[in-house]
Amino acid sequence: MLHSNTHGGVDPVRGCPSRASRLALRLPMAIRALFASCTLFALGVPLPVIVSGCSLETGSTETYSLEANSSGASSSGTATSSGTNASQLAAPSPDRLLAPELARAEPQLSGRVFHLTPDGTGDFPTIQAALDAAEYGDQILLAPGRYTWTNQGTGTGYGLLFVRPYTDGFLLAGEEGAANTIIDAEGNGRCVYMTTANDNAVFQGITFTGGNAFESAWGYRTGGGVTIHMTSPTFRDCVFADNVAETGGGFATAGTTGSLLEGCVFERNVATRTGGAAFLHNSPSTVRFVSCSMRDNLSGETGGAVASRNVPFVLEDSEVWGNRADVSGAAIALSGVPLARVFRSTIVANYAPALGQVRVAAYSHFEMESSIVALGGGAEVLWTEDGSTSDVGCSDLYGNEGGDDLGAASDRGGNFSLDPEFFDPDANDYRLLPTSPCVSGAHPEGEDCGRIGAYDAVRYAVAVAR
Repeated sequence: MLHSNTHGGVDPVRGCPSRASRLALRLPMAIRALFASCTLFALGVPLPVIVSGCSLETGSTETYSLEANSSGASSSGTATSSGTNASQLAAPSPDRLLAPELARAEPQLSGRVFHLTPDGTGDFPTIQAALDAAEYGDQILLAPGRYTWTNQGTGTGYGLLFVRPYTDGFLLAGEEGAANTIIDAEGNGRCVYMTTANDNAVFQGITFTGGNAFESAWGYRTGGGVTIHMTSPTFRDCVFADNVAETGGGFATAGTTGSLLEGCVFERNVATRTGGAAFLHNSPSTVRFVSCSMRDNLSGETGGAVASRNVPFVLEDSEVWGNRADVSGAAIALSGVPLARVFRSTIVANYAPALGQVRVAAYSHFEMESSIVALGGGAEVLWTEDGSTSDVGCSDLYGNEGGDDLGAASDRGGNFSLDPEFFDPDANDYRLLPTSPCVSGAHPEGEDCGRIGAYDAVRYAVAVAR
């Protein structure tokens, strides 16, 4: 039986009210029954009670008191933080270049430009009509608003939108970003299904929500938000929120895919089996998550955030927090993965009852460098099955309930177990205080590890009283 992670309406791991009631309203009636009965078998799959984490207000200003100067005497003043709020992870700064292996071909956007509106008064009446007409280099620009299953009227067994084979090289973008451009399947099916040779397509600044893969006749109940099959598009500055599927609540891949997801947010997605935020399945090509945020996602079995089966992937400069797996692999679960690499990322406050914050199984190989794994509930920091291998270096492993020992993993050196000194963990703000041992140049043993985790120190503007 799969159990709720609530106790009196409060998440015992995170200590904050659940969003179960709100999320339940987005799901079909059969799944809503979970909240009455706690256990339901539908389509032959045990479904867990759906629980998510806390909301976090954006745009807040924090203050930080400086109690002493360099001589030890107290001084008065106010320090106001600047930088990225954890509730709205920013896209990579323009001056940060991706590593060479992350470079991707982009379409030459010299084609036609189409403007669409939710009420159908744009250049095409629907997004689907624009996609069907798109040619290489075309731009489809969405005006602010909600593009829903109802007002689009184009939903099929694949989902609200179906990107046909060989429809390639287009840009589908929200003119005013993901916060203002929403594709909402309203629980009637997944948001987007795309297949075969769309490798140079780009999705940018769009929220995918209300997707329900259980209501899509095709696609094996994967990827409630987006499913890609035999294709490798790019997703940039997109949000995958409040979607549900059997595998890959927010996003799923199948077949040969090598997508880049950059600056994307995955939140409050649910997978009844594996991969609360994302599920990757059977591909020799690498899927890359760069500067992404995965938070408050739920898996009924393994991989609260990401589960990969036979697909290499990279997680870089990203945060993974508040996710839950009801069996194992609180944040990440690997099975048969030739190489999964976590680099300069923060994995914190995730929960699974056993078998690792990161679970490495079925002859997988896992590498982690310059990252933080902290404050995890239930499971130990890393579980490596016999026949699989793990290597960890320059990382802070701290305060995980099941232990911070590397177990069967190889120690590359530079690892330690000290409080990362997050700026405001109670508000899920996992930037670092200036005194953190994870700040660049502050390694407790003097190792040249650079920045450890997704963020460097919070920057301050200090006004000193005179």
